[in-house]
Amino acid sequence: MMEDAFTLFFALGILAYAEIHFRFPFIPSRLYRKEPEILFDLPFRAHYQEAVPLFLFVKDSHQFPVTLIEMAIEIFDSEGRIISQVKEKLNLEIHQNFYSRVAQLHPDHFPHPETYRILASLTYVNSHQKRKTIQQDNYRHLPHPPFEIHISESPLPALAGWYWGDMHVHSYYTRDQVEFAAPPDETAMAARAAGLAFMAITDHSYDLDDLADDFLKTDPNLKKWDNFKSEVSEVQFRQNGFLILPGEEVSIGNHKKKNIHCLILNDQRFFPGSGDSGEKLWNNRPTLLVNELLSQKSETALAIAAHPLEKPPLSQQIILNRGIWEESDFQWEKLNALQIMNNHAERNLQEGINIWKKLLLQGKKIGIVAGTDSHGNFNCFRQISVPFLSMVYSREHMLGRARTAVMMTEFSIAGLTAGIRQLKCIISNGPFAIMQLQSDETVTLGDSGSFRQQDARIILAGKSTTEFGAWKTVYLYYGDYNEKLENKVEIALEGNPLEFKIKLKVHYPAADYVRLEALSKKNDQKYTCLTNPIWNTTT
Repeated sequence: MMEDAFTLFFALGILAYAEIHFRFPFIPSRLYRKEPEILFDLPFRAHYQEAVPLFLFVKDSHQFPVTLIEMAIEIFDSEGRIISQVKEKLNLEIHQNFYSRVAQLHPDHFPHPETYRILASLTYVNSHQKRKTIQQDNYRHLPHPPFEIHISESPLPALAGWYWGDMHVHSYYTRDQVEFAAPPDETAMAARAAGLAFMAITDHSYDLDDLADDFLKTDPNLKKWDNFKSEVSEVQFRQNGFLILPGEEVSIGNHKKKNIHCLILNDQRFFPGSGDSGEKLWNNRPTLLVNELLSQKSETALAIAAHPLEKPPLSQQIILNRGIWEESDFQWEKLNALQIMNNHAERNLQEGINIWKKLLLQGKKIGIVAGTDSHGNFNCFRQISVPFLSMVYSREHMLGRARTAVMMTEFSIAGLTAGIRQLKCIISNGPFAIMQLQSDETVTLGDSGSFRQQDARIILAGKSTTEFGAWKTVYLYYGDYNEKLENKVEIALEGNPLEFKIKLKVHYPAADYVRLEALSKKNDQKYTCLTNPIWNTTT
């Protein structure tokens, strides 16, 4: 236990609800308190005239029982005026590992499409019979600003047959010394409210093989993994009309034998990976290497390089042997896509585009997807920055903010996995744009067609909303394998449109592929949409 805690002390950068009860003997913790973790959360966006779920989570009350007395909610408009108040008497004694309560806020509380602020308060009595009232959460040394939620007048923009989702989400099956997340059911509710039609739940391989009551011990019977699959299946049944793609975020080794992460989706088999779990000091060698993992996955499963170029802090590189995906690690045939959009960090996105472009110009047909890596962060995340010492607050990595839109021939798990495998998807943190190629036949993203046909045309279509602002720039990138470069063509737009549809000649008939990148802007916020390529059959 002492070694494990020492490892944890250096394991920084966790994007999750924060576990505050794990302590190292003889070292005080500024975060520890003899109460359960108590926090509220809700989606960062929702649709006008639809109810908004507000969640109350109480964790570890089996160790620190509480009595919940009353919940109070105050809603403010964009001008800071209070427009609605809700109070609910609870009088509940809570004594369980994880308690969840959902308050559905009626659409009348949000009379107009705009951004609202919400303060959620809870009055409770702790195990020392002390009566307390908290706002937002009971974490120490952390700001507790109001939640912000944008009530949109329009659904997320898309064309018929396209569906938005988040490809990298964690649930409360991810739980260890410093982090935990929300139950799958509540996570699905938040995703639906935010406008998503699907999500992939990808809990850590080193958490899914733990004993249910001890995250430092491995269960050879994998009961937690079996429970995870069963619960996800049950939630999908209850959440009729919403797809949940089950999977795991597997810790594997790159060609330098550094720990990196790979999403394996829709595979019934469990893949072990504990190299960077921090469960045993200095036992940080990868369980499987990239090629070993990919060679074992089923044909129906998807393999996605998770946040491949996000460099871990130096402490994690040293103690947990963490690294990044290297160029040679992307070459394996059974790797389906790269998760190059993970949050709003423009630098990380551009680095992802650069490595993806390099692979495309080598002739590799590989796709891109987006996901948030949300660890139960619906409206914000409260993060342990230095274990036992400090936390930080941010509004990054919120569920559904970095999205993948997939074209499905049928709305099902099979349709979803086929769409991603065939590269019929786009990524965006805002608007929607796609392209088609018309030549001897009409083909779309992930397909191949002739650029050299005399009547070959590219059809571009884009949809934005007032939430994401007008389109500003649209680019086509034509890849040339011989020259190892992309020729960039800017497509002129008239005015500041929310929608466009353009039909034009192929600019480079000898190019090997073409891909689309489009940007919109609202106030000072830029939004980016990228498509997977269409390849040229005549090169």
